[in-house]
Amino acid sequence: MNFFQHQETARRNTWKLIGLFVIAVAALIVMTNILVALVFGLLGNGAADSYQAAHNFSQPFNWGRFWQIALFVAGTIGLVMLFKWMQLRSGGRVIAERLGGTAIPSGTQDYKQRQLLNVIEEMAIAAGLPVPPVYLLPEQGINAFAAGYEPSDAVIGITRGSLEQLNRDQLQGVIAHEFSHILNGDMRINLRLIAVLSGIVFIGHAGRAVLNSGRYSRRKSNGGQLSIGLGLVVIGYIGVLMGSLIKAAISRQREFLADASAVQYTRNPQGIADALKIIGGNHAGSGLDSRRAEENSHLFFGDALRRAANSAMSTHPPLEERIRRIEPGWNGEFLTPKAPEKDPGGEPETTPQRRNVGAVVTSAIAASSLSDRIHHSGEMGHPQLINSRQVIGAIPDTLREVWRDVYQARALVLSLLIQRDKGVREKQLTLLEVRDPALCELTKELIPITEVLATETRLPLVELAIPALKQQSYKQFLQFRELIQRFIDADGNVSLYEWALQQVTLTHLQPTYKKPGEFKPRFSSLRYLDMECYQVLSFLALRGHVNFYSAETAFHQAVFHLELGPANLIRDEQLSLEKVTVALQKLNYLKPLLKQEFLTACAICVEVDSVITIAERELMRAIAAMMDCPLPLEGA
Repeated sequence: MNFFQHQETARRNTWKLIGLFVIAVAALIVMTNILVALVFGLLGNGAADSYQAAHNFSQPFNWGRFWQIALFVAGTIGLVMLFKWMQLRSGGRVIAERLGGTAIPSGTQDYKQRQLLNVIEEMAIAAGLPVPPVYLLPEQGINAFAAGYEPSDAVIGITRGSLEQLNRDQLQGVIAHEFSHILNGDMRINLRLIAVLSGIVFIGHAGRAVLNSGRYSRRKSNGGQLSIGLGLVVIGYIGVLMGSLIKAAISRQREFLADASAVQYTRNPQGIADALKIIGGNHAGSGLDSRRAEENSHLFFGDALRRAANSAMSTHPPLEERIRRIEPGWNGEFLTPKAPEKDPGGEPETTPQRRNVGAVVTSAIAASSLSDRIHHSGEMGHPQLINSRQVIGAIPDTLREVWRDVYQARALVLSLLIQRDKGVREKQLTLLEVRDPALCELTKELIPITEVLATETRLPLVELAIPALKQQSYKQFLQFRELIQRFIDADGNVSLYEWALQQVTLTHLQPTYKKPGEFKPRFSSLRYLDMECYQVLSFLALRGHVNFYSAETAFHQAVFHLELGPANLIRDEQLSLEKVTVALQKLNYLKPLLKQEFLTACAICVEVDSVITIAERELMRAIAAMMDCPLPLEGA
């Protein structure tokens, strides 16, 4: 199953969640009505005699009151859900911060933190994902999570216990497990699950409030209030039970899938298996002390609640079962955590011997076509991970700290847009000096390094800088976005490389600075967006082929794949980058499996002449990024 199929499955699981939620709410409504009938039937407006109680129960069923209570309960649950959803609008970073996490600075000098960042950078570049920000949770339990709405706004959280007690291979296994959740579409449904469950368990909170209010009331006739409060508490506990069962029903199988994916990504089953064994041998296990552990328990790598793993309400399968699925011959013994590793000095990574990055990527292309990589989106394997290390290893050491610092990362991106033409370069630097003299000087220092970089490293280098760039304030982001546009406009012409770099940068940054989680219409047929398909395919065909005839051939083959019927290639004078950008923004609203079909058509358009240029590869990377689809790195 590839990325697009996983996304479609996640959408179906959302409907499954909605169905379970409706059943739970209906059950709570019925129980609340029964509670009201019992309390007021027995108490009957203050009457304490059995005759009055019997009389009340003998009356015909009051459907009007039933629907009033139903509306009140459903409305209250809906409002609580809406409030929680609004709290989670900012995506994964809100979850991390509410759990007590703090962002690990991109330029950290802590050995283990740098080791963790290296692992995450390698994994992200290999998968074709933006590098996610990382949060450290002050917990001794060994655990981690991934949270967000889309891959572009995902964050990874990890506990201090994981960082201190796991070695590099074990960390890599845990992080690969979390990347699987990002690629498998689990994150969005996880956030929806938090909002849904907050509504279901609210009745219990309301019951406790009523009970406490009645307990401290001086009124003698508060028996009904206490009865209602006690009843709501009981119903609330039933709601918690329902919520836990819903979480368990949705979460357990996904943990097995993520474990298997981690083995596939790293080709090192021992790494994740040993991480699970250390959880079993750690006195704190994977448990968390945070008071928000319950509502977020389904997000984590291990069970965060320290309860019996074979419990029907557990969101995770037993450790033993997970380990034996990875390592069938396991002897049943857990591992004792080792003392934290000390900083040996230097970069904490095992980068393979440096090679010319151009040779790395060129040799890889022979082994995997674009259409094949699109088909296998979300199926990152060990070859991609090895190649990712080689690509990162080919970047000069002088840039390693640059992409991890928020201020220097801005200069890095701008230096990649500096033109070779002297007049245009002078215009760009003059503009920057007026806006920010210090940033201008830093950009000048980087130009001699970035202008000799292998072309294939430019977009991966931008993606490595994304976590640092996400640390900008909103005002800084707006200024940075404007500077990028002004640099591109300096020569009065927008090259394909400039457009690709701009789209990759802004697509990955904008979710941090705009309202995430907003409703996106989903188109169930490409025919609703046929003109947008023609515009993008014409754009690719005209810029990837030497003459109009070959461009027309490529266009028609791509359209034939989409089964859109006869269409004419749109000539260059009728196209603009602005139109193509708008078209791609609309195409991002396609359902996942239709995105796969469209991206495959784009790949056919590029590959029809059997020549894939660097510009075409960068275009495809930008198009995939704009459609929230990872384009895995070529295999090594």
